[in-house]
Amino acid sequence: MKFSLPKKYWIATLVLIFILTSFGVYGLSFVLFVLLALVLFVSRIKPPVFQEEVAYKDGIFYSPVNGTIRSIDENELVIVVPWWRSTGIYLPIKSEVGTLKLTEGENHFRYFPISDNDEKYSAVKATFRSDKDTYSLNFIKCFLGLWPKFMVMSGDRGMALVNIGNFILGGTVIIKLPVGFVVNIDENTTVYVGETILASRS
Repeated sequence: MKFSLPKKYWIATLVLIFILTSFGVYGLSFVLFVLLALVLFVSRIKPPVFQEEVAYKDGIFYSPVNGTIRSIDENELVIVVPWWRSTGIYLPIKSEVGTLKLTEGENHFRYFPISDNDEKYSAVKATFRSDKDTYSLNFIKCFLGLWPKFMVMSGDRGMALVNIGNFILGGTVIIKLPVGFVVNIDENTTVYVGETILASRS
């Protein structure tokens, strides 16, 4: 199991807990241990279930995050990512990174409806190219969450299910599918990285 929390921080916390325990400060040591366990839990990076036989199949669009489908509107899907299921961001299909645009706007709570003008929210919008098609993933920051962190730059390429970042504590993700893809999932469905197919080429 990997964690998005830098290793030096949780190791330093463990050392501090050991020192406090050595001096008999058990109460504070216990509180720090519980807080560390909670932070490590919410910052865990769980790799997807890799389905080798279909992972690179053309025309299959996987879920890039874990969460629940809130709404579907033609080629646009909205996924809510709870804070306890924020386990990473993965390429849904073989892609090349286009742009990463950060917008600082209104705060949003993940369980509230999204406005038609989703560009007014604090978010990071990522665009991608897959063959001749383009699609976008808009990561809207929840005011109880953190900004998404990406490990890629414009021009980087990757196969389906490659980890490209983390959405620590979750939020809302708006997916705009490539032209010619048909949604084959229903609203209120729980989706999993590496397991759930959101759409396929018609």
